[in-house]
Amino acid sequence: ENINPIQCMIGLGPGNGNRMPDDLVLRSKNGKELPIGESSLSPLLDASGQSLGLILVFKDLTEKKEHEKLLHEMDLQRKRALIEGQEKERERIAKDIHDGLGQMLNAIKMNVSLVIPNPSDAANLSRLLNEAIQESIRISENLLPAKLRDFDLATCLKSLCAQVSHSTHSNISFHTHGFQSPLCQSKKVNLYRIAQESVNNAIKHSKASSITVQLSENSQALRLSIEDDGTGLADKKIMRQSGIVNMRDRAEIMGGKFTIESDPHRGTLVIVEVPPDKMSINV
Repeated sequence: ENINPIQCMIGLGPGNGNRMPDDLVLRSKNGKELPIGESSLSPLLDASGQSLGLILVFKDLTEKKEHEKLLHEMDLQRKRALIEGQEKERERIAKDIHDGLGQMLNAIKMNVSLVIPNPSDAANLSRLLNEAIQESIRISENLLPAKLRDFDLATCLKSLCAQVSHSTHSNISFHTHGFQSPLCQSKKVNLYRIAQESVNNAIKHSKASSITVQLSENSQALRLSIEDDGTGLADKKIMRQSGIVNMRDRAEIMGGKFTIESDPHRGTLVIVEVPPDKMSINV
């Protein structure tokens, strides 16, 4: 069967009709690219029906593509501003808890013996106050981990896994492979938040008993994965409540890719792949 070579180049052939594929690009001799679409290819015939050539009709999509790019950039800016606002609010609440509630609880603890003469009652109240102080510290640390300012991402994730494992009695392990890159603060915070949210989802929604967090890197991407053995997040209501949209947005503003696979029999796997920072050092 005869197939025109031009048809082969642009993806036309038997069964495809004269409709050309979308998102084609014409390239001029000087290298300038012109996006085209809504294109069609038709034969040019003479009066006797002999083929004289082909007629290519297409629409210049340059303006449309530029508009789509602008809308995408505006959407990224909106998401970035929203996430930055969330982090600032977390910081404010964490400081209020530490400087306000925490200090008040410590002051009460110091004066327990002055207002409660019974040593046994005073000891019981002091114990409860100690628990409240520790809980306020835990909440403050969860909202604004101090280690994110001082340590690399691998150290922060290892600490996160150890803390959650201790407080929930879950089996949470952390592994890193080939990760040596220094990261900008925003990327470090976003990856940490994705891991934090995924681990919380695995415990709260999936009822997982075993969770594995892995951080790896090659020359093309930095990869973070969180896998659990729970019951999955298949329920649509749970999917809406589990912060998945926020995690996806965080990956997108980093120029990365977010995927999630969830099955009631195999658990949940969250994968985030982002380009390494320009200052990354890969070996």
